[in-house]
Amino acid sequence: MIYRIIRCSLAVLFSLFVFQLPAQSDYLAEIGINAGGSYMLDNHNGVPFKNSKLDFGVIYRHNFNERLSAHAEWNNTRISFFNQFSALPIDTIGLNMIDFCGEFNFFDLIKKEYKPMSKSFSPYIFAGLGMAFTQNTVSVFPFGYGYIPFGIGIKYKMGNRFNVNAKWAHRLIFNDKIEGTESVLNGTNFLNNDLNSTFTIGVSYDFWKKPCDCNNSHLLKKKK
Repeated sequence: MIYRIIRCSLAVLFSLFVFQLPAQSDYLAEIGINAGGSYMLDNHNGVPFKNSKLDFGVIYRHNFNERLSAHAEWNNTRISFFNQFSALPIDTIGLNMIDFCGEFNFFDLIKKEYKPMSKSFSPYIFAGLGMAFTQNTVSVFPFGYGYIPFGIGIKYKMGNRFNVNAKWAHRLIFNDKIEGTESVLNGTNFLNNDLNSTFTIGVSYDFWKKPCDCNNSHLLKKKK
């Protein structure tokens, strides 16, 4: 099912590329949606992408300039684990994650005549802090499980106000029992903690128009 959703998402994105408009960057903020897959590296799984589950979410991004941004993001997925106290050998629970991250673009993500080295796409990296919530959270950590989100991605500005974003995000959780059980040895990472990873594709819409760039407006007038 996840791979069918990813194929449909890629088909939609391809159709958007075909009908794209000239790229611009006149807005300070973006709001968007994303979907893809999610997997856990924990006590019961040490293989990336194994037992992947559907992941979806929403994101708000603030663009400080062409290189630096920050985002707040909510994602929802499910995780599977072995539950010795359940009638079923494999149990699943819902997982909600809230990220607050800073981003760095490797290229100037803007398309303007007066910026010859600017690009309409850029790979980027991000890192920050986050909180995860499950049905076990209230009994263990009332304010959620803390974690460090980090990852890589690529952005593409298409059309006047639309953007495409593909990323691979990792969330290193500050404990080893997000699924409700804890083991002495996890072995999936050097900190021995649970690790959630997502691979998603998203579309966002620009809003909050930037103030006039008066220092460069005279350059545009000379070219006309």
